[in-house]
Amino acid sequence: MKRFFLIIIIIAGLVSAPFIYLSLTGNKNDETKSESADKSNDNSNNESADSDEGGTKPKPVEELTTSAWVPYWDYSRGIETLKANPGKFDSISPVIYEVNEDGTLKKTKGDTYKELQKYAQDNDIEFIPSIAMFDHEIFTKVLQNEGHMQIHVNSIIEEIEENDFDGIDLDYESTKLDDKDEYQEFIKQLSEKCKEIDAKLTITVLAKWNPDIAYPSLNETRKVQDWKYLSKYADEIRIMAYDYTSQYSEEPGPIAPITWIELILQKAVAEIPREKIVLGAHNYGYNWAAQSLDPEIDFETNPPTEKIRADAYTYDQIVAIKGKYQGKDEKNILWAERYYVYEREGSSRVLVYLDQEGITERKSLAAEYGIKGISFWRLGGDQKLKY
Repeated sequence: MKRFFLIIIIIAGLVSAPFIYLSLTGNKNDETKSESADKSNDNSNNESADSDEGGTKPKPVEELTTSAWVPYWDYSRGIETLKANPGKFDSISPVIYEVNEDGTLKKTKGDTYKELQKYAQDNDIEFIPSIAMFDHEIFTKVLQNEGHMQIHVNSIIEEIEENDFDGIDLDYESTKLDDKDEYQEFIKQLSEKCKEIDAKLTITVLAKWNPDIAYPSLNETRKVQDWKYLSKYADEIRIMAYDYTSQYSEEPGPIAPITWIELILQKAVAEIPREKIVLGAHNYGYNWAAQSLDPEIDFETNPPTEKIRADAYTYDQIVAIKGKYQGKDEKNILWAERYYVYEREGSSRVLVYLDQEGITERKSLAAEYGIKGISFWRLGGDQKLKY
């Protein structure tokens, strides 16, 4: 596989696919202003996980586990996707909770997830709810107060027990570097409590692929999320290998080019036991107002901005758009993604998306690296896809 990858890079130079350059070098800009200054590197923890030397270690695609997140606003359509794919999902993680400053949990949509949970339990699908945390100012108030941290740990355990959950997923996407030690202590304590009640702990993390770069966003959070450390305490590490080109990016570009995903997997298998690695994959598309898709676009020339620049569509919506508007539909082989260029109400549009073939290619890559499985963001509005 490494030989093939090197050949691809050589070819890429001939056809202008510069995202490969970025994957190797990264963004040299200063980190975003919302996070405090760096104080340590990503490998500060000296204890290592039982990972290996890296590289591929193929296993059959059929042995991959398949899971997915379900957004709180789309539980009903999430059930419809499950029904359209009987026997295909091993676990689901509906986004049920957010975090308060005192460490307690609040439900995003009350108990509306109950129907989804019943369907999962009736069909032998593990039900592992997700806690969403995107505000590092709230999180620091939890971590820097010992009482709040204990409340947070206990609240999670109480919710698991009282609601008969199979575990919990931590989707904490913004953490200050100053809180790294406290974050690691929180993970350690929660892991111990989960083991006591035989509950699974999954941790969702941001993508990383090069230790020598400053990432264009959430640079501190990526350093806090020390994969080696987390893999000692988590049953599963889900890596969000998507949004290479963000919905906030000025120009259209690949959402998750497959050669970039491979770099992420190479780093992951060197730091995390394969049986704990889950590849987070997208099944959606982004739609920009643009004349064309610039093959020269990458992180350095197209970083996230402060404003949403693209509309996000589910796969079923993408199919509807292609049926309504005539356009040019092509696949970028190096990305393993498709893009649709068309006119809508006098405006030129570029829609970048993943189709059935793209899902198959990502599952094949996950199997080639012998990891545990693949998890999709998201269920709902995707009944025309088969998992």
